[in-house]
Amino acid sequence: MATWLVRPLPERPDFRLVVTFLWGDFHDVDSDGDATNPASTQWTWLYLQNRGNPAEIVNIDVAEEPTSFRIKADLPWLAAATAYFLAAEFDARVRAEEGREWLAPGTLIDRVAPFDLKAAVLRARDSVWRKATLDNPYPNRR
Repeated sequence: MATWLVRPLPERPDFRLVVTFLWGDFHDVDSDGDATNPASTQWTWLYLQNRGNPAEIVNIDVAEEPTSFRIKADLPWLAAATAYFLAAEFDARVRAEEGREWLAPGTLIDRVAPFDLKAAVLRARDSVWRKATLDNPYPNRR
C-alpha cells in the first residue's frame, strides 16, 4: 500500500473534483465520506473506487493533525496522483512517511506514471464542479 501525507489542508476541494482529476467529470465511481453536502469543503474522510477498474481505490483521511491528510492506495501512481492534486490545489506539502521532510507537490510528478497528469490538471481546472456551491451543488442542472 502506498501512503502519502499532505499538509496543511485546512479546506478540501469539492470531493467530486478529486474524481474529476483522477478519472473525469461524471465518471462512474463508488464513493463514501463525511461530506454533508456534495459541494462541501469540510469533509475529513473520503473513499473512492473506480467502478470501471475496481483495483483503483483511494482512501483519504485525517492524519496526525486536523490539517494533515493521509492518502492511501494499493496502486502507487493513484496515491501519488491524489496527493499531488490535493497539495497543488492548496499550495500544500507532501511526504511519503513519518519522519521525512515535507516537499513540494512537484516531487510527485515522476511517481504518477502511467497517469496522464497534464490531462488531469486540465480536467480539474475546467470541471463543472468548480462552479458548485453549498446552495447550488449541481450547477450542471438547469
